[in-house]
Amino acid sequence: MGKLKDWWTFNAEEEAKSNDSVHKPLTFEKRRNALPLLILGFTWGFLVTGLLIGGTIGPYMPFYSGTVPATIIGCLVLIVIAVLTGMVGYKLGGTNDMAFQFAYGKKGRRMPAIFLLVVIMGFQGIVVGGTASFWLKGTDHPAFFWVALFFGLLFTYTCYVGINLIEKISNPAMVLLIFISIYAIFYNISKVGGWSAFNSKTIEMAAGADGGPMSMATAINLVIGSWIAGAVLTSDFTRFAKNKWVAIGMLAICFFFTQVLLIGMGAIGAVISGSYDFTQYLFGISPVMGIIALIAMTLAMWTSSNTNLYLPSTQVAAIFKRPFKVAVVICGLIGTMLGAFGFFEQFSSFIGGIAAVIPPLAGPMIADFWIVHLTKYEVKYLDQLPEINIPSVIAASAGIIATLMCTGLPTVGLQPVTVLAQPWIVPSILGVIVSVVMYLASFYVFKALGIPSGYSKAIENEGTHQNPPLTGSEEDNMAKVNI
Repeated sequence: MGKLKDWWTFNAEEEAKSNDSVHKPLTFEKRRNALPLLILGFTWGFLVTGLLIGGTIGPYMPFYSGTVPATIIGCLVLIVIAVLTGMVGYKLGGTNDMAFQFAYGKKGRRMPAIFLLVVIMGFQGIVVGGTASFWLKGTDHPAFFWVALFFGLLFTYTCYVGINLIEKISNPAMVLLIFISIYAIFYNISKVGGWSAFNSKTIEMAAGADGGPMSMATAINLVIGSWIAGAVLTSDFTRFAKNKWVAIGMLAICFFFTQVLLIGMGAIGAVISGSYDFTQYLFGISPVMGIIALIAMTLAMWTSSNTNLYLPSTQVAAIFKRPFKVAVVICGLIGTMLGAFGFFEQFSSFIGGIAAVIPPLAGPMIADFWIVHLTKYEVKYLDQLPEINIPSVIAASAGIIATLMCTGLPTVGLQPVTVLAQPWIVPSILGVIVSVVMYLASFYVFKALGIPSGYSKAIENEGTHQNPPLTGSEEDNMAKVNI
């Protein structure tokens, strides 16, 4: 019992020694080298969601004039949001929880945390269930529960060990994933007779689809929704970068290069071979190629699961003052159960909901860090932040409402507002814009009334509180990290 109690009990000194250091900002010596982080960006992004989105939009849009521009626009939005939020963590050397404290306040940060915890745990369930589905060729196999349980526990173990083991799995996975992706794409294109023939086939399929071709706004929203939660939570990984170009490069690889590759591959597979799942049609070539494809997909799910599980665990550890490894076990077991009980089958409706709720949560962080304070956050004010930053709550709420006015909530009978339900309006982008604008309006109204808020309040209160002096390593960290 004594060992179990020690494992469960938060020990600030022990947690600070960890390379993961989720309770205190990283010191510079704990930041990682460039190559492992860039590889981590690729393997984090190589997730089944990209293939699923490609398979969803590919047969319903002309490839050159529909799928390609929708994918590029959606991925550009993702990388912009990822960079704007991730640079907060890079600057502070801090987790997403610390970044949200600067934007929302010490208690206010629970608002985005609750939404994001639910979303990321949903994604973890999708990854666990998806891995079992790839091995068993569906979710109706009698062994599905047990196979999903095995993979969920395996993924939890590697995340439990921490960032070092995650990197060791990511490095060899990348080579195999790139090889199998290129092979799958060119196999399908050669099968249909070239790129021109493929594009003609998509035009024909989209024209014959029930309800006609998918709208550009719908496709873009699906692309954004597939990774928007990850884009808002990039600080957990950008904090490990030693310079801003590595941090930005990691995000560009994850949110642009890898997603364009996967969505394109999923669309091509769905149109030509009838499935976004390359493990199915590559088995038709030869058992050896099928096994290689299955191993590649398993590695992709494994590496993505590790990073997905890492994100909610840092939040749980910080909010509930528990050791990081305890949080990993809790989140890992929840994700495993979601996967084992078939949450994978709820993917499409889940993604639609994410696109509506998550993007506005990033607005206050973007506005406060980049516009109000011009990237001048300092770690020493972390303990002096107010409990709640009211402008952030106002802004995020307004952004979510605006997005839901575009999309409606069909499950509860709420229809979209007609004037906002236009094919050229992308709800997730509108949500971010409204959130940013509302934050700036609220912040400056409060300021005009003589009411300081958020980080500004912490700065103004500096004279009435004694900030703890920075250690030598913390001073070194702040000196070396610049935007």
